[in-house]
Amino acid sequence: MVYHEYTHLLLSKADWMPLWMNEGLAEFYQNTDIHEKMSDGPAQPGEFAVTAPKQLMPLPALFAVDIVPYYHEENKGSIFYGESWALTHYLELKDLS
Repeated sequence: MVYHEYTHLLLSKADWMPLWMNEGLAEFYQNTDIHEKMSDGPAQPGEFAVTAPKQLMPLPALFAVDIVPYYHEENKGSIFYGESWALTHYLELKDLS
């Protein structure tokens, strides 16, 4: 959780950054082990517990989320966090070569 909140602190002045990316990066680093080498960790247990039985948000809907309504509604918020983490995880670790 410390990495999650520290990431938010570092990104607090990035007004240009969309909410999904801000939360996705915070979730990504929350699940990352940083020692001599950085290694990405798996999603936290239950990360997709809410999204697994449901359809994921379409990407245009994810990209359009601001503070209201998805972000603070418990069920929708979990989908938002989970999908933001998954997309960020993919973008951070995808081999672009």
